[in-house]
Amino acid sequence: MHVKKIFKRHPMWAYLFIAYAFSWTFYGILLLTTPPGVMQQGITTRFIVLAMLGGFGPSVAGVLTIAVTEGKPGLHDLFNRIRNLRVGTGWFLVALLFTPIVAFAVLAVERILGMPTAGINAMMATLPLSIIWPLFAALGEEFGWRGFYLPSLQKRYSALTSSMIVGVAWGLWHVPTIFLAYRQFGVWVVLSYVLVVHIVAITAQSLAMTWVHNNTRQSLLMMIVFHYSLTGGAMFVFPLELSVVEGLQHQFVYAVSYWLAAGLLIVKFGPNLSSKKE
Repeated sequence: MHVKKIFKRHPMWAYLFIAYAFSWTFYGILLLTTPPGVMQQGITTRFIVLAMLGGFGPSVAGVLTIAVTEGKPGLHDLFNRIRNLRVGTGWFLVALLFTPIVAFAVLAVERILGMPTAGINAMMATLPLSIIWPLFAALGEEFGWRGFYLPSLQKRYSALTSSMIVGVAWGLWHVPTIFLAYRQFGVWVVLSYVLVVHIVAITAQSLAMTWVHNNTRQSLLMMIVFHYSLTGGAMFVFPLELSVVEGLQHQFVYAVSYWLAAGLLIVKFGPNLSSKKE
């Protein structure tokens, strides 16, 4: 069957195949050439370049799938969505601050409960990377996950169902990076992080992002801002000096807190996650 026909018949599956294949190729090279524990000991420039290239899989897949299935009109619409500035200051602040508010609330709760948390010095040490790296993460993913995949899903399913599907796909896409970071601690640690961090937590994050997406006329710019804040906030407040078990406990509290926030959105706005009347 002609490749273009496959894209047109199964665009969402084609998107996922390209996103995973592109990213996992680079991540696979890292897994084969990087010794366990490198992310705790210090990463090289080569590691950063390969990781950065791998991170662009979703956006490459999104742009390519739209180009093949919709042509120039689809690409024009995609890039118009990044120029959509008529969203209001309030929504910009929501996209920028939603995750930091949740993250710092988690830290406050953990300190009240006496749980170990990151010290200010450890947090400030991550600040430069927390400012720079999230930009590449947001640009490398959002032309795919919310540029193509989410709108395509919402043509068939509710916003709630679509968000859940995106969340699971988005979480599983991260599996090689989790394996890179934690494989020296064993398979059960890797599986725990996959389930707690990148399936449970990221699905709640997907719901929150869909809420902003659907209330800002599908603004891709707001999705990039949200993703930037999401990645940067997590990098800044994550307690890197904690043990693996303590880190998992922190991530569990973070996941539960994000689901509480997402649950409030579902209760208030319903399965379409929109303030607009259907």
